[in-house]
Order: sequence, then C-alpha cells, then structure tokens
Amino acid sequence: MIPEWNRDGALPHILAGVDARSRDSRSPYKASPIELVDRFATSPIRSEILQGFFNYRADLNSLGIERGFQWINGSFVENVEEDEDRESQSPGDIDVVTFFYPPNTHNSAYSHMFDPRRAKPTYRVDAYGIELATPLTPELVRLISYWHSMWSYRRNDHLPKGFLWMDLEEEDTIARQTLEDIMSEGVWR
Repeated sequence: MIPEWNRDGALPHILAGVDARSRDSRSPYKASPIELVDRFATSPIRSEILQGFFNYRADLNSLGIERGFQWINGSFVENVEEDEDRESQSPGDIDVVTFFYPPNTHNSAYSHMFDPRRAKPTYRVDAYGIELATPLTPELVRLISYWHSMWSYRRNDHLPKGFLWMDLEEEDTIARQTLEDIMSEGVWR
C-alpha cells in the first residue's frame, strides 16, 4: 500500500501510529503496478513518465532481467505540484534503482539500461542497477546503504521521506491498459 503524503508533500519515512519497529511500517513501501497508476497518473506529464517507466520494465524483461525488485523515488513520488518552492511544478522523470539477477546469458547487452544518460531520454527513468548475484562485499553493502540513505531524505531540505519497492516479477499488463485508458480519455486521477 502506498501511504498518503505527509504535510511536507513526501511519503512518510515511517508510518504514524504504527509500531516503528515493524518492517511494514517503514520505507520502502511495497507497491504494485496498478497502485502506481492509481496513485500517480494525475496529470499528462505524470502519465507519460509512468508510460516510460512501464516501457523500461518491458525492455528489461526482454533482455532477460525478470527477477529482482526496483526502488522507486524522486520528485515523482512527491507532491511537487503543491510545493511552492519548486521552479518546475511537475516531475521530469522517475528515479529507479533496479536490484536484479542477471540473465543466464550474462553479458553487457543490458548495461545501457542502467546508465541514466542513456535511459532518461528514452524512458524518462533516472536508472541505476545493482546485480543481486554479486557476492556480498563491503563495497556492495556500501552501495546499497548509499541508495537507501540518499533516498530517505529530501535533497532540498533534508527532511525524512519514504520511497517505493516494486517486484520485477509483477505483471504490468493491467496497469498499462489502465494508464492507456486514462491517457486516451484525458481523465486524470
């Protein structure tokens, strides 16, 4: 379940009124593709970003990257349209770190998918990747900790915030169709 924004326009870092020691009470919050559409397809720009994100997931799948999960963050999961301090009142992309098991035919054919300079113009995804089959080394722990700590605070005011988790195995078909319907009808959530 995707929690409501807090008074600062961000997902809460920890849910209020719930045992803070529970894993379910804190970020990252597990979300399904349809929950992402239901919550964030609120404007033409956000819908286009979601469309790019689902195209990104489909292309990862076509390259054999089918198992793992994604952390989803950035201004896309914030209520930036209501933030008076922002120059642009809409998100420009969606930030994604993909934690994945490499395909059996391990090669570098998919490395471009985790290069933000290449993925962002095509998908509107600020994309990064971490292979889960990599042995757990101090450097890998440091990298995962980096992403978690970077995404647990807003960059402009350093207030705590939450982010989302989506499994790569989740089926996007219904969410993609719902998004198409929203975009063709021009009726935003």
